[in-house]
Amino acid sequence: MRDGRDEKIPARALAELPPALTRRVLRQMLQSAFGGLKGITHRHLEALEKLGTEGQSGRQALLPGRRAARREFDWLVVGPPPRTSPASGFTYPATAPGEVWVEALDTKFLFKIIERASSQGAYNEADGVGLDLDKLTGELVLRNWREGDRFQPQGSGKPRKLKELFRERRIPASSRALWPLVECSRGIVWVRGFQSAACARLEPHSQRILLVEEEAGQRRS
Repeated sequence: MRDGRDEKIPARALAELPPALTRRVLRQMLQSAFGGLKGITHRHLEALEKLGTEGQSGRQALLPGRRAARREFDWLVVGPPPRTSPASGFTYPATAPGEVWVEALDTKFLFKIIERASSQGAYNEADGVGLDLDKLTGELVLRNWREGDRFQPQGSGKPRKLKELFRERRIPASSRALWPLVECSRGIVWVRGFQSAACARLEPHSQRILLVEEEAGQRRS
């Protein structure tokens, strides 16, 4: 199965194949992902087979020529090593309305304000995604996830570690380092792919609604 520049196969399907066919499938995945098998030996194929049938999610096997394979939950993925965040990550001040270009993600983040007085039904349209701007305090900051971050989305009884929420959503470990979020002095209020924070949820009387939207590949002029 093709996924951009990656090749991936369900781990269970790989485990059910006869050994000879398993090696053939792995060679085909490498061929499709990298355009050749240069430097790949029998030892590398054994490592891939073991990763696909016995490995834990998040484990990785390095291959010759800046190539890699990794286990992402129920999938074996072959492709370029995942992009990682710089040691310091990224942190940008944000204003609303306004926009922030994040080079590491090749993405533009838009911070839009909807005034309910001039937009009927805006509360329903933004329910679960929008933030009550009047509940946010201090400056807004757009940054990447960091180890130990805690977040309380709507419907959750208490703050939880984002790492646990990522695991429940089956977000691969290779994608987490650059995962974007927004915080203010009250804590994390927005995380990509999640409902907004309980502390900033919209109410029927909410007047100013903040929406955070993404436009991939929209480079700043």
